[in-house]
Amino acid sequence: MAETMISYRYTWMIHDYIESVVDQREYQRAGGTCWRNPFSCFMCHAANILLQQYMNKTINDAVILDGTYGEGRFWKACKKRIRMLIGVDIYDRKKIVAPDIFIKGDIVSSKTIDALREYAPFDLIVIDPPYSTGITSTYARPADHANSFQWERIVKNIDKLATLQESSAVLLVKGMIRHGSNGIDYATTPFFISDNAHSYRLMHILYYRIIHRRRTTVKRLVYNNYVYVAVLVRK
Repeated sequence: MAETMISYRYTWMIHDYIESVVDQREYQRAGGTCWRNPFSCFMCHAANILLQQYMNKTINDAVILDGTYGEGRFWKACKKRIRMLIGVDIYDRKKIVAPDIFIKGDIVSSKTIDALREYAPFDLIVIDPPYSTGITSTYARPADHANSFQWERIVKNIDKLATLQESSAVLLVKGMIRHGSNGIDYATTPFFISDNAHSYRLMHILYYRIIHRRRTTVKRLVYNNYVYVAVLVRK
């Protein structure tokens, strides 16, 4: 996939940041790893272009911190190209993609921040805090309240990450807007992130359309939902 620019089907300017929409199928058309892992290709492509735009680097030159590492799925399409990848998570799960260095801990705790200073400054930080969408499975729903709390707690402490980055470095925050009985929950929006990230400036909101297909006995159902990635740049 060409990496000279971020090319999305729909892009528009609102106030002083840009909003864009991309469809997972646009990445799957590349085939191979992107067919099986389109979101990883999206994240790798976006990370590479944003690093070029703001840091005059590529992921080949970058030191990247994933503060909610999980199994490392974000990096399946490009781990071999990254100069150094540091992973942090409160759980040490079995990894699909192993980072170069893994630190077990809470990304916004003082202890973890201090441990990360050895590898700073980070050109790119990525976090995907747990959040509640209100539409999770019956199995997952009991954790919704706890996940909502964790989302807000991490976002409200997001400025701690600025101490690990220099000016113009990039912070990506993935989320999903939650809809409740009273409308949209502001605490799950990119604007809530921006309001708490005083050391960063919101530059771009990337909406990623996920296509779901289910075959029933009568017909095949196709529906979609969206996640977003808020792009913030260190002031």
